[in-house]
Amino acid sequence: MKKILVIISLCLLNFQFAFAQNQLGKSDDNARIALNVYIPDQAERVSDISSSLLKDKVTQMLTKYGLTGNSEGGRFIVAPVINVLAKEVTATAPAMTILELQVSLYIGDGYEGIKFASTSLTAKGAGPNETKAYNDAIKKFNVNNPEIATFIESGKKKIIEYYNSKCDFILSDAKGLSDQNKLDEAIYKLNSVPDVSKDCYTKANAMAVEFYRRAQERECKIKLNQAQNAWTANQNEQGAQEATNLLSQIDPETSCFASAKDLINKITSAIKTKLNNIEQFNRKVELMDKKNAVDLEKARIDAVKAVGVAYAKSRPTTVVYNVRGWW
Repeated sequence: MKKILVIISLCLLNFQFAFAQNQLGKSDDNARIALNVYIPDQAERVSDISSSLLKDKVTQMLTKYGLTGNSEGGRFIVAPVINVLAKEVTATAPAMTILELQVSLYIGDGYEGIKFASTSLTAKGAGPNETKAYNDAIKKFNVNNPEIATFIESGKKKIIEYYNSKCDFILSDAKGLSDQNKLDEAIYKLNSVPDVSKDCYTKANAMAVEFYRRAQERECKIKLNQAQNAWTANQNEQGAQEATNLLSQIDPETSCFASAKDLINKITSAIKTKLNNIEQFNRKVELMDKKNAVDLEKARIDAVKAVGVAYAKSRPTTVVYNVRGWW
């Protein structure tokens, strides 16, 4: 019976989770503008190690400005491109390779192929071979250069303009996805709108919550039916475990929540085991009923964002970006 105690305990905790308060701060990963680093094919011969260092350096730059992307394949990208301005091999023993690199940075819409901003900086490096000279120069690339701040602000401004001008299209596209029952994808698209585009963000957030409720209502009926079938088929520990696992996935604000509680109580009574967690569950239900509308809304928004993040992680990580004519 200890196993049943653990399962139902987890079930109760999951019921409460959807109602945990969430304070959305200014640095929330899903509310801010997110730029993803894209390393295009380089005109110069750059090793895999150097490319990896370059990606890390640009990521460091984005982190400094609070713009680090939260998923692979995002629409807006930063593309760094390296060109060699000067190369020298010393006559010393051992010989040293000295490189002066031009690192050009581009911000743009990788889907539509629109460049928003660009800048170029130089960095020098030295090493016993060309690869190590490359690496040394990349490591010395100064992410604190004032030109980068101007570059970032210009790119941010263009991205905000994008959302302001195309908000109706974004909302319409999301609605079309929802009409096809692609609710997770629709929520992901709506979640991509940053809060700096206030009007569009407010509209997108309201629509995402509506889609989330619709999805949860659909899921609650499915999960409740599956749980009832599981318990009817096996009214024992195994059936109780399967049923409570399914019930734990039901959103407490759906129309199925009351039926889920009834089924949990029925299972608890049938297996003739005293479960202290049931009293705890009842207290949690009372607390849930007393929560105010602001708390519930915050919890719901948090859950909506979790759906978008989960969908983003499920997407293919390989995206072919359109950067033609950027450099």
